[in-house]
Amino acid sequence: IVLDNILIVTAKREDIPHFVDVINQSYTDLAVTYEQLMGYTQTEVYHPELWIMAVNKEDFGVVGCGIAEIDRELNEGILEWIQVVPAYRGKRIGQLIVDELLKRMKGIAEFATVSGKVNNKTSPERLYRKCGFVGNDVWHILTK
Repeated sequence: IVLDNILIVTAKREDIPHFVDVINQSYTDLAVTYEQLMGYTQTEVYHPELWIMAVNKEDFGVVGCGIAEIDRELNEGILEWIQVVPAYRGKRIGQLIVDELLKRMKGIAEFATVSGKVNNKTSPERLYRKCGFVGNDVWHILTK
C-alpha cells in the first residue's frame, strides 16, 4: 500500500511521546503513559525497527503508529498498538502500518499474531482481515 500524503518512519525512543498521544487519542476507555511505553523498550520482545509512525507529509504531524514485538523463542511476530488518530481513520493508514510491520518482520518471524477487543467500535478485526489475516482462532478472551 502506498499513500501519497503519508510517510512511514522508524521511531526512536524520543518519539515515545508521539505514541502516547496517538494511543490516548484513539481510546476513550484506556490511557497509556510515557513510562509504560518506555518500559516496553526494556523487554525481551522489543525490536527497535518495529516501532513505526505514520507521518503526514504536509505538516509532519504523527497521525498513526504501530508497535510490533518479536518472541524470539517462538519466532512469532506480535502486532500491538496499531492506531490511527480519529481524524485520519478510513484513509487506509492502518493498513499501511500493518503492511509495513509485516514486511519488516519477514525473515525475523515465522508467523504473526494480532489481538483486539471484540466489541471495539473501530473494529480491529476488519482491519486485520483487510490486511490478509484469515482464520477464526481465538486463544484467549479477556473480559476484565
